[in-house]
Amino acid sequence: MKQSLTLENKVSKTPLFLEYQKKGKELELREIERIRSQLQQIKEERSPIDPKELMEHRKKMEQIVNEKVEKLRKARIGR
Repeated sequence: MKQSLTLENKVSKTPLFLEYQKKGKELELREIERIRSQLQQIKEERSPIDPKELMEHRKKMEQIVNEKVEKLRKARIGR
């Protein structure tokens, strides 16, 4: 009697090959999603820079350089 109960517990309602197929598909879908996210990240990193952003950055950098030059001039004059 004990043997039949444990045997019934071990027998699955779905065939084992179907469980393996399901697990394989889940793994495959996760891998595809991972690759898709990596490709999206690469695409974002390599996308062209917006010209407006480039001009804003240029203006900021010119302002910083001008401020440093002005500080140097004042330091030289103060000597």
